[in-house]
Amino acid sequence: MCLLCRELESITSIPMLIEVVFSLVIFCTCGFQLTLAESGQSKAIIIIAFIFFAIPFFVFCKLSTDLALQSAAVAEAAYNMEWYDAPPTFKSSVCVIIARSQRPVALTAGKFNPVTLNTFISVF
Repeated sequence: MCLLCRELESITSIPMLIEVVFSLVIFCTCGFQLTLAESGQSKAIIIIAFIFFAIPFFVFCKLSTDLALQSAAVAEAAYNMEWYDAPPTFKSSVCVIIARSQRPVALTAGKFNPVTLNTFISVF
C-alpha cells in the first residue's frame, strides 16, 4: 500500500471504528424507541434524530467507497494508455503501477472491516 494510503488508514481507522460502533448503538436505540413511541410527534423526533446521526456515517462510507473506486481505476487508466510504445524504463514503471493498483485501497474500521456503502447498507 502506498505511503499516503497507509498514513490515511492509520489516521482514520480508529475514528471510523468508533463511528461504526456508535452508529450501530444509536440506530438500534432509535429503532427501539420508535417501537415504543405512541404519538406521531415523538416518532417524528426519533426519525429526525435517526437521519441526523445517519448523515455523518453515510459521508464516511461514501468517501471511503469513492477512494476505493478511484484506486481501482488507476490500473485501468495505466493499462489503457499507450505504454507499449514508450521507452523500457517507462514500461517498467507502468507495470509497477498496474501491479500495485491490482489491490484497491480501502479505509477500514479498526483495520478489520472495510467501510464502504455496503457497510452503510448492512447497518440498516
